[in-house]
Amino acid sequence: MSRNRLQVGLGLLALGFGAALLPLSALAQDTEEMGFDEVEEPAPAAHASWTENIHISGRFDLNLEKFSPGGDPGGTEQFRNYHHFLFVKASPYKDISFSAEVLDQSYYEIQYTLSPRASLKAGKIWVPFGLTPFHHFYGGVQGDPFTGKLVPNVWAELGFSIDYRILQGEGGSWNLHGDTYAIRGFDGAPGTILDLSSGGSDDVFAYGQRLTLSMLSSKVVVAGSGLWNEWGPEDKEAVVLWGGDLTVGYGLIDVAFLRDLSFRGAFARAEIRDPAINDLRFDEDSDWYWKYGDFAELSYGHWRPGVTLKARFGTYVDFGDIITQEDMHSFNLAAVRQVGPLSLVAHYFWVFEEANEIDNDFVRLSTILAF
Repeated sequence: MSRNRLQVGLGLLALGFGAALLPLSALAQDTEEMGFDEVEEPAPAAHASWTENIHISGRFDLNLEKFSPGGDPGGTEQFRNYHHFLFVKASPYKDISFSAEVLDQSYYEIQYTLSPRASLKAGKIWVPFGLTPFHHFYGGVQGDPFTGKLVPNVWAELGFSIDYRILQGEGGSWNLHGDTYAIRGFDGAPGTILDLSSGGSDDVFAYGQRLTLSMLSSKVVVAGSGLWNEWGPEDKEAVVLWGGDLTVGYGLIDVAFLRDLSFRGAFARAEIRDPAINDLRFDEDSDWYWKYGDFAELSYGHWRPGVTLKARFGTYVDFGDIITQEDMHSFNLAAVRQVGPLSLVAHYFWVFEEANEIDNDFVRLSTILAF
């Protein structure tokens, strides 16, 4: 790692650590992760038994899918399992906790509380980019089908982060939260379109920052994320990944119909410098190209008792202004029926390729257990 890269990384982390130590009030932030609620555990009491210091949660599903419904008579039907996650959080000491997904080892991290305003996380951490670590829906769908389009669908990387509370409004009416981190970065062969969805590589480092603003009792949450990553054998190549997220919860406008609507959406754009990529571009004077993904999702929460309707649209661009087979739009309608801890979900996906449209629309029926 070059001295400049090390200085950039240490500078970012120093900035985050400095902000964390500001004499400001602590903030509380609740996050929703595709059906999981991340609950802040109370500090374990002195001499408490080990069972009182461990929290277990999970998510499991079974999906029945049919591709090319109503189209190609040879369309396939199949059972698939995409989530088999078992989460364990242990707090053996007052200021130290350990959390992990223990079946796939999707992530595992140690958290050390530095102060009431800041904590340090180390391990295979959730990358603080966007508002949820699970299901980065850039493009509207995950990929093939759950591998991710722009970035990994479940994005966790070896590294560490400092999260800190920056500002808080009177009575907690709003708060501003920051995350500063260093992780394994993206890498690939110069001269080929970089695949960000494959995750990080050894001996490559990325440095990032996220700011999250929660307002109106967390019914409105806005986040801005950024990441810098040099790659390639001589660090001539680079990735600048940036994006924004917005969620609007139920009940923001307390009038009929509108109180039952919620919204979430996000976009991300990767600016990639690769001098060897010129032969693939029409503009041969540029060493940069870009990737882009977005989605917008609207939910209606009380169509029937216990039934939620969802509509989601997304766009994915793989290589700047040049249209490729990977460029796409997608549209998804879903109905979700909640039966205790079980969710019964019916999806219909329309997928439209920008070049050489193929018949890959599909239906998915899901049974999901989350606890």
